[in-house]
Amino acid sequence: MAHHPAGSDTRAAREQEPLRLPGLAGRSLDGEPYELPGDLPKRYSFIVAAFRREQQALVDQWLPWLTDLEDLRSDVASYELPVLSSVYRPARWLIDGGMARGVPDASARTRTITVYTDVRKIVRDLGLAGTDTIAVLLLERPGDLIARELGAFDQQKAKRLAAALEPERIARA
Repeated sequence: MAHHPAGSDTRAAREQEPLRLPGLAGRSLDGEPYELPGDLPKRYSFIVAAFRREQQALVDQWLPWLTDLEDLRSDVASYELPVLSSVYRPARWLIDGGMARGVPDASARTRTITVYTDVRKIVRDLGLAGTDTIAVLLLERPGDLIARELGAFDQQKAKRLAAALEPERIARA
């Protein structure tokens, strides 16, 4: 069974008003501007949101599984989303440049989109408890949150996210 995001009381409420990724302006580490969620090209997008530099190790735990899933499914893409407070926006060139230099893999720079925003609003809009760990978000176009897992990678979390990609198959089983 898919893990449903917190924040809704009933199944009907979740189906009528799903949590959504709020509109965010970001830029990939290779300099491409993004308007999220609209610029996410695939039917399904995994967004690994991190709120602190030391959370990168948790993000890295998810990347092999996400990369394998992208290789298996043409309708899936994954992105890293460093979420930083808008107070740091004036130093964006310095922060983003430092992150880009720390990421030697060109494809990783392409899929890492930094956003400078109201972090509390993001946390609230996505039904998160806070910024103490990463959030792995599964979005279906146009940005509806259909599943979420928090923290370190483990097989059970991965199975729940994979199951959320196939709701029609699960409903028939």
